[in-house]
Amino acid sequence: MALIGLAKSALHYRRNPRPGVAEPVAHRDRRQPSAITDQERSWVIDQLNANEGVPVEQVYYLSLDSGEGGFVSLATFHRVARAIERSSCRRQRRAGTPDSARRPAPDLRGTGPGQVLCWDITVLPGQYRGQSFALYAVIDLFSRKIVGHTVQPREDHIVAAKWMGNVLDSLGGRTRVVHSDNGAAMTSNKMKNLLGKRGVTQSLSRPAVSNDNPHIESWFSTVKYHRRYPQLFDDVHDAARWCDEFIEFYNSAHRHSGLNGYTPDQVFSGTWRDVHERRQAAAEQAFRNKPIRFSRAPVVPAPPEHTRLAITARKAPAATSTVEQLLAA
Repeated sequence: MALIGLAKSALHYRRNPRPGVAEPVAHRDRRQPSAITDQERSWVIDQLNANEGVPVEQVYYLSLDSGEGGFVSLATFHRVARAIERSSCRRQRRAGTPDSARRPAPDLRGTGPGQVLCWDITVLPGQYRGQSFALYAVIDLFSRKIVGHTVQPREDHIVAAKWMGNVLDSLGGRTRVVHSDNGAAMTSNKMKNLLGKRGVTQSLSRPAVSNDNPHIESWFSTVKYHRRYPQLFDDVHDAARWCDEFIEFYNSAHRHSGLNGYTPDQVFSGTWRDVHERRQAAAEQAFRNKPIRFSRAPVVPAPPEHTRLAITARKAPAATSTVEQLLAA
């Protein structure tokens, strides 16, 4: 109660000051005894202006070494620099890449299985600190099927090139484009030579853009957030065994939302048509039994006729890109 009364008295004083008593001065407006004078402040400004383009910290130490700046601190130099809107120049940023030289956003379209592949490498954690394994995986853009994978002790460009060659062989020469990010294994000379010899176009994500390879990145999230994911693996063989089992489940049993509920295996092999007929027959039977439940005759959706790599650029590139001309051939 005493504190409440004191607060009320203070509020009454502020609203009704006693005659003859000066108004209190705000803290920001008070003159601190240790503050630099106007003349000293002008000297600091002169030092900053005389060293335009030099970091504030460097200007401070230059003035200190000259024997004239001992009366002021580094924090004061920065404070004065901010007050006059002087850049600190702590990092020289390189100029942006001109639009004419900037790599366009990838614009890939798959109209059939095996035409466009997207791949990447992710880390699987081991049970010991610092222990990890590398999961190489490649996904078919059209069917979302994992058409190749391997688990290795580490990322290696030689292993990646040999593995990719085996994946391309298993698809019987159908592949026209292989898309990836700009990792060392993806941009190695061995990988470029492999794809070039097989007549496969190499597509790369834009530098410093994290979402130009969304399909394989989304699949990695599916792996690591699945309820079966063990979080830690005993060794590389344990990781390989688990990945084999999960990928078999994903390809053959996982109803993919991007495929309208069909499995990647069904879309890749074309057996989705049999499944579609059964689904459509069941929907029509339900319509005949209870037509009041439907506003119109049900039509079960089929998988998309084509799959396009998500466009992340503000302005989509022209549809006459080299890759699309190749796919349309």
